[in-house]
Amino acid sequence: MRLPDWTIRNWTDELGSADVEPAADAVAGEFGTWRIRYEVGRWGIDERGSIKVAFRQVSNWGAPQFDDPEGANYTTVRLHSESEAVLSPRFERRGYIRHWRQALTVDVLDGCLWEGDSIEITLGDTSGGSPGLKAQTFSESNFEFKIFVDPFGAGNFQPLPHSPTLRIKGGEARRLVAIMTSEAAVGEKGWLLVKAEDRHGNVAEGCSEEISLEAEGADLGPPDGLRFGGEGVALVRTEEISFEGEGVARVRVRDGAGREALTNPVVVRGRIEGPRLHWGDFHGGQTAGTVGVNSFEEFYRFARDAGALEFTTHQGNCFEVTNEDMEELKEKTRAFHEPGRFVPFLGYEWSGTTPMGGDHAIFFFDEDSAIHRCSHWLQTDLSDADTDRDHITKLHAQLRGGGALSLPHVGGRPANLAFHDPELEPVIEIHSKHGMFEWMLEESIERNMKVGFVAGSDDHYGQPGACYPSEDVSHFAARNGLTALYAHELTRESVWADIKARRCYATSGERIYLRFTVNDHWMGEEIDASGAPRISVEAVGTGPIERIEVFRGMTRVHTEKIAQDLKGNRLRVLFSGARVRGRGRSTLWDGRLTLSEARILAVEPVAFVDNRDRIDVSAESGISWSLYTAGDSRGFNLELDGDAGEMAIQTQHAELRRNIRDFLDKPAMVDAGRLGQRIEVGKAPAMDGPWEARFEYTDDDAHSGLNTYWVRVVQVDQEKAWSSPVWVNLA
Repeated sequence: MRLPDWTIRNWTDELGSADVEPAADAVAGEFGTWRIRYEVGRWGIDERGSIKVAFRQVSNWGAPQFDDPEGANYTTVRLHSESEAVLSPRFERRGYIRHWRQALTVDVLDGCLWEGDSIEITLGDTSGGSPGLKAQTFSESNFEFKIFVDPFGAGNFQPLPHSPTLRIKGGEARRLVAIMTSEAAVGEKGWLLVKAEDRHGNVAEGCSEEISLEAEGADLGPPDGLRFGGEGVALVRTEEISFEGEGVARVRVRDGAGREALTNPVVVRGRIEGPRLHWGDFHGGQTAGTVGVNSFEEFYRFARDAGALEFTTHQGNCFEVTNEDMEELKEKTRAFHEPGRFVPFLGYEWSGTTPMGGDHAIFFFDEDSAIHRCSHWLQTDLSDADTDRDHITKLHAQLRGGGALSLPHVGGRPANLAFHDPELEPVIEIHSKHGMFEWMLEESIERNMKVGFVAGSDDHYGQPGACYPSEDVSHFAARNGLTALYAHELTRESVWADIKARRCYATSGERIYLRFTVNDHWMGEEIDASGAPRISVEAVGTGPIERIEVFRGMTRVHTEKIAQDLKGNRLRVLFSGARVRGRGRSTLWDGRLTLSEARILAVEPVAFVDNRDRIDVSAESGISWSLYTAGDSRGFNLELDGDAGEMAIQTQHAELRRNIRDFLDKPAMVDAGRLGQRIEVGKAPAMDGPWEARFEYTDDDAHSGLNTYWVRVVQVDQEKAWSSPVWVNLA
């Protein structure tokens, strides 16, 4: 991204200079104090001139405030000058232009500033009792306090030649994460990744513990002697997991600090014929050239080494990404391409408004491909503006017949499925860090679109494949999704062919194993049949499976209940849905629950986001809470001392009141409108139920003509997987 046209020169001493203390590494999500000292340049600053300390649009630093010395993020501004001028500070989330959208602005009033005068900004001033300023919750190798100056008060803010920078690193290790290959044959060797994460999901640093591995389930041979290096990030990978017997295997990982983790399942077969399962992301996200952070190299390195992705793409907003950026991205995409280990694709995000077609991730088979933007809105080089394609149909016409694919998705600008191109769009994205978009899946089926389902990161924090919800839902409300692809080989040719064949499924971030066939045909296929379709499902979860639902179109024709209900007076309350399709989609469910006679013995959160969702008050007679949903589901389990009396739930969106016995006898749901907003109450499922399920179902009620079959796997922890459909033309 480049600043608007009036940024036409490289400044020297005209605008001044700035530095920050301390310049040492900051810890993500921790409170601290940083003093920025800006020295006025040769031109001075006129009365009603200003400076801005700008933060990236995606940054979630605490918002500086100037009124409460004891409160978090208290900030002071002092002038060192003989001038009679005074300073007036303010902080605005939309105080400048993308991608430096957030800005602390200091206006100069009642006088002017001269060369050598200085402004001292103390971010997180603790002198009055404040804990300091809270740093952003994600790591960044070169965070910049971007300084802009408008010496004339004309509204034309120009950047300093050099702005203060510091490194933001992961915090103290809080949990282990272990990931391994999902499918293998007896006698093969596979890979295992172990990492330590801080409470925000960053890879921790400085761990040196030895790691022990213990096989669970099918026979496998884990290696000995793994350990975190002690220097740098806490991450280690081995390629020496040997698979010695058929079945489902996992590895329990422990370190010397008492932390432990269990890997995703690996299904081991005697032999594997045909495609096998690989994990990736066709919408990895963006970096510092546009609206994200870090470099292209850091993006690909994290995706491969920490995100454990086997294929991905980088997707910079087209109206920001420059031609120079695209050339560098081509170079890095070639450099990281390693068939059998990591397959990146060149890409960008066509970021037209929804009336123009909405967001589409564009990716190419090879690097010798040209970008066609929706516009040059934030570009200064207009020499190739004639290559813009300002409607998605124009872009599709340009790309059709070549080595390109288009992925409709929901980001800032929801894709408009009315402009679907079957040749270029074999799949659509139904989950990302922006939320869960089952409404898009539903719309595709209602439009009779023959598309598969994928999920991705759309990450702007430099963490594709392993990015978590922000505490501030105005940034990212959900964790990343993942695409599971059955590919014949981990090569560019095979990944390309198999995604076009729609041999894939989406998950909400967990590596849930899923095989789904109709009459022995893979997901993604269209087949002819003369009898009742026979549906086969095999699922292995990363936790207990609650249920597996079989759909024909949007009609649920079968539910395979896996987890049994808990005995006794145990209820689950779930909240789901989203406000709108676009930005600001998250629904805030502030509410309270009261009991007329029974008493609460225990409350257990379900799918809460750490550091964001919370139980505010918990008493025997009721509770109150604050949580968000963005198309997904979360809530809590209750254990009661009896079933007498009523239970009432009140939120700003809907209310639900019934006798407790009625809730225990039959689940209840109230529709709260918008996009699937609802409250559900029923018996709580067992947390220790089966992690695996295999079944067949014959749909005797299938109708003649086209039948669209797909399945949804729902775990007890509310993690989900969605198969791509099988389309059955029934005689």
